[in-house]
Amino acid sequence: MKDTGKKTELPRGIRMTGEDNVPRPIPAVEMEATFEVLSVLKGEEKNKNFLFHYLRQDPPPKQPVINGAGLVGFDPKEKRRYLLFLKREPTGGFSSLTGQIDPVEGMKELGAYP
Repeated sequence: MKDTGKKTELPRGIRMTGEDNVPRPIPAVEMEATFEVLSVLKGEEKNKNFLFHYLRQDPPPKQPVINGAGLVGFDPKEKRRYLLFLKREPTGGFSSLTGQIDPVEGMKELGAYP
């Protein structure tokens, strides 16, 4: 997991802030994680590893957000397996098939990896 330092906003994401109730964009930071390919169900992947791009809200919300974005995060110390539904990005990396608003919907955690 690596913070690229590139500042952006959640796509189509707005929130109400302050007493003025003016919609404001949700700031985010681009992140990337390297995954090891264990199996490919559809398509071809010739590489043993791939780069997964996702967004992190910046700063993180102080409390849970009702009907907020379904963002993802990974702890590199934990070896976890995931079933990922991906799309290739123009940069050559991959992102969740469901997009950057709800990437959690395009993946399923399968448990610890021995």
